[in-house]
Amino acid sequence: MVSLDVAAESPMTTKTERAMRLSKPLLAAGVAVLLLAGCDKLKGGGGDVGPVAATVNGEKITVSQIATELKASGAADPANPEVQKLALQRIIARKLLAGYAKDQKLDATPEAKVMQAASQETFAATLAQRDAVAKAPAPTDAEVDAFIAANPAMFAQRTLYLVEAVTLDRMPDAATEAALKPVDAFPDVLKVLDEHQMTYKRGQTQLDTLQIDPKLAANLLALKPDQAFVLPAGRTVAVAHIRQSKVQPFQGSQAVQVARQILTNQRQTKAADDRLKGLLKAAEPKITYGAGFAPPPKSGT
Repeated sequence: MVSLDVAAESPMTTKTERAMRLSKPLLAAGVAVLLLAGCDKLKGGGGDVGPVAATVNGEKITVSQIATELKASGAADPANPEVQKLALQRIIARKLLAGYAKDQKLDATPEAKVMQAASQETFAATLAQRDAVAKAPAPTDAEVDAFIAANPAMFAQRTLYLVEAVTLDRMPDAATEAALKPVDAFPDVLKVLDEHQMTYKRGQTQLDTLQIDPKLAANLLALKPDQAFVLPAGRTVAVAHIRQSKVQPFQGSQAVQVARQILTNQRQTKAADDRLKGLLKAAEPKITYGAGFAPPPKSGT
């Protein structure tokens, strides 16, 4: 069998279903901090001016503040009045809870002060990452065309696969692994699993080479007819084979739009990563660790 250790994961975001996934956990954490802990302390940044949406214990909540928070949270439809009303209710609830915490001096404990400092630093860190993302260069038309040409599996040769798979209830033992090693055809794999009393669940799924990792798409294209392959499945594995395939090219203006978004997100991700790596490298001589807290040595060093 062939082991495909590349997750069948879409490089597209759910928002457009055609944009490469941009993973920014620190940014997401900072947005959460902004909404849950920091906004009430941010004054003078444009959020406290303009039309007033509500007043809570004498404190104004402006339309501008609502818009800023919705933008920071990535709301799908921030101009929708109903979305704005829901956001306003969340702000009111937050202010009431924050006021209660201050009145009861819940923010005066050592633990609270540590959490408060961490939330402020996390928010500041999101600003540094956003700045790096904003400065990432936009791809040129020539670069977009080159990306499309270099990835035919996603565009000109885009293929839809109907895949049949069995997900094992547990990882195979050494004897089962040894019996599976020389087996290639999917029916023979099932025979070995049954002989070794391996239980599994059977199912079908569709894989679209526009939506999956390009490395996985290339591996699928290289498979022989009815050849079994292995994919990770959480704590176990799935054994699969291709039942049907259909070439459905993805071309024209939509393909250009998707390629541009993928390149843009790749560059934004790299810009954020490079910003952090640069800061870590510059600060390395000034960082000291207590016993047992040093990171593991870098590979090759």
